[in-house]
Amino acid sequence: MASVRRLCVLASSLVATALTVGSVRAEPLITSLTEMLAQTEAVVVATYQGPADLGATLGGYQVDIERVAWRAKGSTVTTGSTVLAVGSGQASGEVGSRMVIVVTRGRALGFAASPVAGGSIDGLLQLRGFYDYNAHLITPTSLLTLEQLVGLARGGKTLDYRVRGRVHVLSDDGQSVVPVGRELTVTHRRALAGKSTTTVAGFAPKGLPEPSLTLGVGMDDDPTVGLAYRNSWPRPLMLRGRVRAVDPDGTLQVDFVVSMPDLITADQLTTYAADPSLSHPRWRAEVRLQSGPRWLLEDGAGYTGSPKLTLAPDTAPIGISSMDVRGAKRLIRYGYPRPLFELELGKAPSGASLDTYGTLRTFRQELHRGPVSCRVRGGEHDGVGCTIVLESVRFEGPVRAN
Repeated sequence: MASVRRLCVLASSLVATALTVGSVRAEPLITSLTEMLAQTEAVVVATYQGPADLGATLGGYQVDIERVAWRAKGSTVTTGSTVLAVGSGQASGEVGSRMVIVVTRGRALGFAASPVAGGSIDGLLQLRGFYDYNAHLITPTSLLTLEQLVGLARGGKTLDYRVRGRVHVLSDDGQSVVPVGRELTVTHRRALAGKSTTTVAGFAPKGLPEPSLTLGVGMDDDPTVGLAYRNSWPRPLMLRGRVRAVDPDGTLQVDFVVSMPDLITADQLTTYAADPSLSHPRWRAEVRLQSGPRWLLEDGAGYTGSPKLTLAPDTAPIGISSMDVRGAKRLIRYGYPRPLFELELGKAPSGASLDTYGTLRTFRQELHRGPVSCRVRGGEHDGVGCTIVLESVRFEGPVRAN
C-alpha cells in the first residue's frame, strides 16, 4: 500500500512538473549574460541529436560533443556522445545541427548559440535559451563569438565590437536607397555591469550626444546593429542595418540605413547633420481634384504626428480615422468616429519596396516616388478623381526642449 501511495505521489509530481513547463512558463524568458555565466559549467561545440530515450520533457537531450572550449573546475563534461539534462524547457534545436552549447549546473542544456550571417561556429553567433515554448532572450546582447563567450566564462567583464559600413538614404527619385558619405567605423565596448562606450569615426552630426549601439536579431532572424544618437523628438537620429558579413578579424560589415528621421535624401541628411538647430522633418502634399479645390495633406505636430487634411484655408484640419495602403483596396478614411469621406488610392508607383515599418511610412515612400492617383468616396465630391503630389519635406526648427 505504501508503494502505491509513493507511485501516486510521483505521478502527481510529474503531472505538476509538466503543467509548470507547459503553461505557467509559457511566457517569454529573459536572462542576462551575468545570470547565465553564474550557472555555466562548460562551453562546448556539439551536434544536437534530439531528445534522449527518456523523453524531452522529463528526460534529456542527446548531444555529440566534439570540443570542450571551456569548463569550470571540477566539471566532468568531456568529448563524446552524452545526455544533457533539460534546461529551461523543451527542445528548440534542429536535429543534426552543429552549435555551441552552454552547459549549466547539473549538466543541463541551458543555452545554445548558432552561426549567423552565413558564418561558422568560430564566427558570429546568436545566443539564446534552449527553450521552445516561447522566446528566451539574452541581454544585453545575444550576438557574440565563441572566443568572446569563452572569455566571459573565464571571468571577462566586457565585450568588444568593431563595426564598419556605409550610411544609406533614400534616392532623390524615391526608388531605392543609396550610399552617402564615407564609410563609418564604430568601436564599441559593452560592459556587463557599468557604462558601455561607443565611438564613431566618419560621421559627426552636430548637436547630438555620443551614440549608443545595440546588437540583436531581427524578426527575420538576421543579425542587426542599431546606432542611436537620439531616439525621440525633437532631434532624432538613428541608424540601423543588417550584418551582411563578418571579416576574419571579427569586424561586422553593416549597411546602415537612416531609420529616424526616415525617408530622407542625401542632401537632407547633410543639412540635418550640419545644423544643430534643426528638429524633425515634416512633409507636405497636395490632393489635386480633377474638378474642384486643392486640399493640403501634411503630417501633424511633432515627429510622430498623424497626417491631417485641410480642405480650405479657413477650415480646421480633418484627422485620419484609418489607413490601409497595402491591401487589395487601398483606402484613407477621414473623420472620427464616422468617416466623412474616403480617398481610394490607385496602384502604387513602381519601384522596389524599401525597408520601412508602418503604413504611413509606406505611403510616404510612394509619394517620394511620384504622384499617387486617387478617387473621392463620399461627401460633396463623391466620385471625383484626384492625384496626391508630394510638395515638400522641410525640417522644423529651432530645436525646443520637450
